[in-house]
Amino acid sequence: MSEKVRLGHALGRFEFDAREKRLFLEGRAVPLPLRELELLALFIAHPAEWIEDSKLERELWPKAMPPTGELDRLLRDLTAALDEGADGVATIQSLKGRGRRLLIPVRAIGESGAAGSGAASGARAAPRAAGSSGPVAAPAAGGGETPVSPPRPAVPGRRSAHRTLIAPRHLAVGLLAGLALVVVVAAFYWAVRAVSGGSAQRAAGSAAQASAAQLRSAAAAEMAKGVAAAAGYDLASRRAAITHFEAALQLDPGPRNQAAAHGALANVLVLEGEMERARREAQAALASSIALGYEAKLAEPLAALAFTQLFAGRDAVAARTSAERVLALDALHVGGRRALVWAHVVEGRFAAALAELEPLRPPGSFDPEVATDEGWILYFSGRSIEARGLLTAVVRQEPLFRRAHAALAAMHLSERRLAAAAVELELLDILEAGATRDDERVRLLANGDWMMPDASEAARLLEERAAAPDRLPGATVGAATGAARIYAQFGESELAMAALERALGRRESDSVLARIDPAFAPLRASSAFRRMLDAAGVPALVPVKPAS
Repeated sequence: MSEKVRLGHALGRFEFDAREKRLFLEGRAVPLPLRELELLALFIAHPAEWIEDSKLERELWPKAMPPTGELDRLLRDLTAALDEGADGVATIQSLKGRGRRLLIPVRAIGESGAAGSGAASGARAAPRAAGSSGPVAAPAAGGGETPVSPPRPAVPGRRSAHRTLIAPRHLAVGLLAGLALVVVVAAFYWAVRAVSGGSAQRAAGSAAQASAAQLRSAAAAEMAKGVAAAAGYDLASRRAAITHFEAALQLDPGPRNQAAAHGALANVLVLEGEMERARREAQAALASSIALGYEAKLAEPLAALAFTQLFAGRDAVAARTSAERVLALDALHVGGRRALVWAHVVEGRFAAALAELEPLRPPGSFDPEVATDEGWILYFSGRSIEARGLLTAVVRQEPLFRRAHAALAAMHLSERRLAAAAVELELLDILEAGATRDDERVRLLANGDWMMPDASEAARLLEERAAAPDRLPGATVGAATGAARIYAQFGESELAMAALERALGRRESDSVLARIDPAFAPLRASSAFRRMLDAAGVPALVPVKPAS
């Protein structure tokens, strides 16, 4: 009888039987449904290649529409099964816009046969007893049985000459010899298996280490691309940075890479105003950093967490504490100092905020992010002329910087310059839709060549904007908060209160600034306005002592 090795592929510690469509982990069958095995076969047919979801669905369901979410479920189950024997290395990578690919090295294995030896046939021997004499009976020609000589009479105490007996000592010796042979064969088998198994495990370990090193290099490259893209101020650069950081998270599961990628992603999301998602990323970065022990770098995730505590959690005390911890770790950390500045701003301490911002404005340098922070503070403190001049300089240098345009729009609206506010809001919509410097409308608006609408047309545009805020594409300025500003300036107190209540319920970032925003000055005398802010947890203003 012969036993044949399965024909298929080796995937690290796995073996895939292509003929029977079965997956084995070190000789043990892995229970997987047929659909998941077909999906694995597709990945094996294209090792390390990106396969789009549409192609996977066509191959798996050639004559039917795939159920909604079924491909994602199959991928999750297959990834969970492969992770069991992957030794912590990523198995299947998924990237938005590119598809999926198998990360485990694939090696084809052939077919071989090992001839086994069957049981030895029994010996046909009938020896005669030693010392016996006389003829032996033979069958007669006629079919009968006729003795050649008459049988001898039985002698008491004497064995018959016609049968052979095995002595007990001979039987014991044979059994011991057979047992010794079995022991020798078993020892040889286990020695060969240990040597071959150790070699296979060493080879699998080397392949896994090489694959992990490649993934770490790829993750480092994605991190470098993300950091470079995050330095831009336009929507495309920020979205590219987010994509690169997410790719780095999937490529390298190590705590050092996870901490760096989660922290960088959290800070980009803070700049984009996505505070709830930034909070989750900051907490994940802190968890990964703590796992590093003495190598932990907590400043980056703590700075992002401080912003989320202020604008999503509306807890100025916790935000100030986190920001001070960041500055205790790194006195020059820009994100931590900006978080402390905004904690002072929300509580109405504008002089302290400007003083904290001073170290970020060295002579001869111009940071649009810091300059926009200063413009907001000047606007909140009533110094609108200085704020307008500073923000105008920012948008001239960086025409795609959406935060500066949002500040200018709020400032124009609070001063009842409706045409300028309508133009800034229109430009903000264009930028939120993904416009670049090459866009004709961006060039016209940045150069001041856009024709300003008259007062009635501007009022109509603003009213339409306030009536349908959810159609706007932007996330930099909360849609409901912007509608509340417009209604407040038009004297529609009830509509303004309703819009602000929606903004507070959605936890829009700008709604936290309602106590200090001059655009809401017409509502500050209302007790309902103050009660609504108190109920929503908006931080109260801190009384500022006059200078002696």
